[in-house]
Amino acid sequence: MLFGFLSEVLALFLVFGLNVLPATLDPSAWYSGHGFSTLAIFAAIALYSFRTSLGGRPFFGTARLDE
Repeated sequence: MLFGFLSEVLALFLVFGLNVLPATLDPSAWYSGHGFSTLAIFAAIALYSFRTSLGGRPFFGTARLDE
């Protein structure tokens, strides 16, 4: 139950938190750092989740030279 509650809180924070932040990918805007940092945080969370979901297996599988 704890993990379901934690994921729900994180999802609500991300959904409602993104509506408040001024995000743009235009580097000439003075607030573009918020958009880039938000993308970097989401990419880090996604990569960590992907790595954890593999359970110790390599990212792209093993190289098979016999095929």
